[in-house]
Amino acid sequence: MLINKYLRQLFFKESFELFFSETCLNCHNRVEEPNFFLCYICMSEIPLTHHSFYTDNLLEISFKGRVNLFSGTSLMYFEKGGLVQKILFEIKYNQKPLLASFFGRWLGAQMLESRRFESVDLILPLPLHPEKKRQRGYNQSAYFGRALAETMGKEFRNDLLFRNTNAGSQTKKGRTARMYAIENEYSIKDEHFLINRHVLIADDVITSGATLESACTPFWNVQGIRLSFACIAFTP
Repeated sequence: MLINKYLRQLFFKESFELFFSETCLNCHNRVEEPNFFLCYICMSEIPLTHHSFYTDNLLEISFKGRVNLFSGTSLMYFEKGGLVQKILFEIKYNQKPLLASFFGRWLGAQMLESRRFESVDLILPLPLHPEKKRQRGYNQSAYFGRALAETMGKEFRNDLLFRNTNAGSQTKKGRTARMYAIENEYSIKDEHFLINRHVLIADDVITSGATLESACTPFWNVQGIRLSFACIAFTP
């Protein structure tokens, strides 16, 4: 498989910080290019969604009747036990947040090309509760969102959306249980600044969508607000 020139540049942009091993994250064979975290074969197996390029994609459809979503996109599909789950594990639990930056630049390039996200005014990461952020040491969604903003030439703000309580992991709960656990979990500040803005919320993975649905709640009191989502991975 030939690696896209832009994709190669993205890897090299991070190469001095990531210090990947010489073996593939997935199959553990030797990688063909320095500082790649996957070999060519495994790179070709990433299940890309191409959501950025068309409306009424699976992500947008999944929020119909739940969130008045302006637009939504994801880079890849999530499947339990698959390659994307391994990548997300490395990002969240194995101290590789700069992988999130890489995927933010990759998705940001797609979003620029599609021109569906030109009206976005600012990008906000889905926040972690401060206790969880202290435990992990970083918020992977902030790395992802900042890279999106830099690539797209948009404003990035990490100080407008807050998580008020630590509800714990939601990954093993059903949608109803998740919504109960995280209802009114989020708050915003400086509502006046957000009036008539198009805000894109960045997250690492969307499973049931309950967390993002809850995060949208405080925005609905803001006059003229438009909300969009972008994530690294989406569960169809």
